[in-house]
Amino acid sequence: MRLNLAFSLALLLPLAACDQTSSNTVAKAEADGKTESVWSYPTARTVEQTDEYFGVKVADPYRWMENLDDPDLATWVGAQNNLVQQHLAEAPAREWIKNRLGELWDFERFGVPSVHGSRYFYTQNTGLQNQSPVFVQDGLDGEARLLMDPNQLSADGTVSLADFEASPDGTLFAWSTSDGGSDWRVIRVRDVATGKDLDDRIEWAKFTGITWAKDNSGFYYSGYDKPEGEDELKAVNRFQKLWFHKLGTAQKDDVLVFERKDQPEWGFGASISDDGRLLVITGSQGTDERNRLWIKDLSKPDAEVEGVFEELVATWDFVGSRERTLFLRTDDNASQYRLIALDLDSPARENWREVIPSGLNDRGTLREVSHVNGQFIASYLMDARSVVVVIGEDGETVREIDMPGIGATTDLPAASTTPRHSSISPVLRNRKPSSVTTPCRARSAFKTPKSTLIRQTSRPLRFVPPARTARKSRCSSR
Repeated sequence: MRLNLAFSLALLLPLAACDQTSSNTVAKAEADGKTESVWSYPTARTVEQTDEYFGVKVADPYRWMENLDDPDLATWVGAQNNLVQQHLAEAPAREWIKNRLGELWDFERFGVPSVHGSRYFYTQNTGLQNQSPVFVQDGLDGEARLLMDPNQLSADGTVSLADFEASPDGTLFAWSTSDGGSDWRVIRVRDVATGKDLDDRIEWAKFTGITWAKDNSGFYYSGYDKPEGEDELKAVNRFQKLWFHKLGTAQKDDVLVFERKDQPEWGFGASISDDGRLLVITGSQGTDERNRLWIKDLSKPDAEVEGVFEELVATWDFVGSRERTLFLRTDDNASQYRLIALDLDSPARENWREVIPSGLNDRGTLREVSHVNGQFIASYLMDARSVVVVIGEDGETVREIDMPGIGATTDLPAASTTPRHSSISPVLRNRKPSSVTTPCRARSAFKTPKSTLIRQTSRPLRFVPPARTARKSRCSSR
C-alpha cells in the first residue's frame, strides 16, 4: 500500500493567490525576536479575464489553469510539490507516522461473498496489497483458488479492477478495469474454469454496472458514444445509453435497450428480476439520490419499455418481484424508508401495498432489504448498530437474526432465492468492548434461526483500545 503523503493539485490550487513571491524555498525571518518558518510560494501568473454574470463583473485571473496541458501549469504544480515535500521531509515524526499507519493497515480482510450456481466469489486482502484479489471456491466448504489478481494488471499499478460480476451459473466472470483513475471502463469476460479471457471486449462503458441475463447469454451495461476528435479524458459526456452485449459478438452488434434523446444529463442502470422476466431500469440525474424507474417485460420479445416513475420525486430501490408485482424500498412519504408492493397492472398510488412500514417497531432507518426465498431480510440502523430482521411477504415479522455481537452489517447479498441456497452472507464489523474491530463474514440460513461464522481475520490488529463499556441511553434534545 502506497503511503505517499504528497498533496494533490486540488489542495494546491487555492494556494496560488496566497503569495506572489518567486522563491520556492522556505526562508527564515526574524519576527518579534523569534525565528519563524516562512513559506514562500511559487508565483502563479495571472491573465486578464473578466466575466459578467447578471450585470456583475467577476475577475478570473487564473482561468489559464483550466488548460491542463499548459506547460506553465505543470511547472507551477511541480514547484508547489517540491515546496510541500521539502517541508514534510523536515517533519521529525513523519517516518514514525508512516510506519505506524503501515502497521495499522496491515490486517487481513474479506469482501462479501456472492453465490452463482455452486460457486462462491469473494475478495481477500492479506493486509497491504494495493488491490484485493478475487477468489472463487466450489461450495461453502470448497478450497478457494485465485481467479484474478488486479495487482498484476499493470507494472505501475495504474490499472485497477473497477467492478466484476459472475454469471448466474458461475461459469463466467465479467470484469471491468479503470486506467489511471479514469471513469471509462473496459469490460472483459473470463472463463472461471480455465482462468482464460474470452474474445469479448467492451469499450466506452462509463458509470455502469454489469447485469447478466439469467440464461448467461450476455449482460447489460451503460456507456456513451466514443468521443470523436478530442481527448476522451476531457470530453463532456452526454446521452448515456443502456446496451445488451451478447457473448461471442462484436461490440458494434450490441443491442441498444434504452436511451432518452431529449435528456442529455440522464444516466441509466439495469437490474433483472430473479425469474428473469422483468428488466428494471433506473434513471439517475447527477448526484441526486432520487431516481426514475422503467421496466421491460423480457418474456415478450417485442415488449416496449414502460414508465413506472418518470418524475424525480423519491428514491425507488428495486428489491425483488413476484410475477408483475415489484417490491421497492422507498423514501416516498417515509423519512426512515419503507417497502411497498406495486402491481404493474394497477400502478396507481391507491393500489400500493405497504409491506414494511417506515419506523416499524421503532427499529430506526430501513437501510437495506434483500428478497430471499419468499421472505425479506431487512437491515435497520438502530441505536448506532445494525438490527437484521426476517419479514414475510405479508409484512409479518418472522424473527430477528442473532448477530455474533454489536456491530454494523455492510451488505446483505442473497445467496439465492431458491430453497437450495436459502441464506445470506452479511459482513458484520464487530465491536467488542475489550478488543478491536474484527471484520468477519457470517452466513445465516432460513430453515433454522442460526448464524455461522465462515471467515474472520487470522491475526489481530496491532491496535488495542482502552477498555470500555457499551451501554444504551437516551437523552432529550434541548
